[in-house]
Amino acid sequence: MEENIHAELKKLLDERIVVLDGAMGTTIREYGLDESGARGERFKSVKKEILNNGDILSLTQSEVIGDIHRKFYEAGSDIASTNTFSATTLAQSEFFVEDPRDTGSGIKDQDFFQKIIEDKFLRDLTWEINFKSAQICKKWADRVANDCGEKKYVAGSVGPLTVSLSQSPDADDAAFRMVNFNQVVAAYSHQIEALIEGGSDLLLVETIFDVLNAKAASVAIKEVREKLEEGSLIFNTSANEVQIVDANNTAKVVGTIENPNSKEYVGGLVDKDGNREEIRATNSTFKPEDIQKNYKYIQGLSTTEKAFYFKYVSPIGYYSWHKVANN
Repeated sequence: MEENIHAELKKLLDERIVVLDGAMGTTIREYGLDESGARGERFKSVKKEILNNGDILSLTQSEVIGDIHRKFYEAGSDIASTNTFSATTLAQSEFFVEDPRDTGSGIKDQDFFQKIIEDKFLRDLTWEINFKSAQICKKWADRVANDCGEKKYVAGSVGPLTVSLSQSPDADDAAFRMVNFNQVVAAYSHQIEALIEGGSDLLLVETIFDVLNAKAASVAIKEVREKLEEGSLIFNTSANEVQIVDANNTAKVVGTIENPNSKEYVGGLVDKDGNREEIRATNSTFKPEDIQKNYKYIQGLSTTEKAFYFKYVSPIGYYSWHKVANN
């Protein structure tokens, strides 16, 4: 990640609304891929179904993923997120590792997931998915930027897990956890390093329903950043938690509420300078043509006095960052 990315985006936000891409998953469905198409030759012999493993398409259907990035960029998105929503060893194990509970050979506990984190096949696979996904997105960011004359950015997508640090899956044992904090940090660190090495300009921590999981992702970002001596701007958003993190500071979360009338989530936070931000989200149905159709309206909002907006479409919704001048 370049040191000036933070400064570039802050400057851009002062000038106008910045638009992030829309829902990767629902857009993929428009291409009509079947199980065979998702597997390709490489994963032809995998026992489990992998059609719903959208991240694997960066390896087996890279042209499709690239075409989606192209459409979002050409529709007006300044930032596109990589196709890596579930590209951790923990999440990918659901598609490639037999569940011991199905055969009566064991349970999914911390010992089981430690083996998952250390598994060479899964480590190599997830590194490749993240690295290649970032490269695909970067390629189209550069191509469209060359055509339109405006810089495009790549956000490395860091998504949720299928395990929770906050909740027990066993109703009879409230203290039981499938994974521990260090294991989740390790899984996210592996993903994040590959995203950075692949060319991501910033990181997007999104849709993590578990606050402790989200914290582990933030810790992983900090550790990888220190290891690689990287400065990075991280937009961290979820339905339960809203954060904006820069290279040195973490914003303070002050709450999230739901507006049942508009099905809109509104969250607030305060950054290190005392500025108040507001986050809004609707649903995940926005596609390239929806961004294009609403682009003029979105940009028109940037004329608001003493305020600027960071508005984008993400896999979980339509967000607006509204920074209000100090009173």
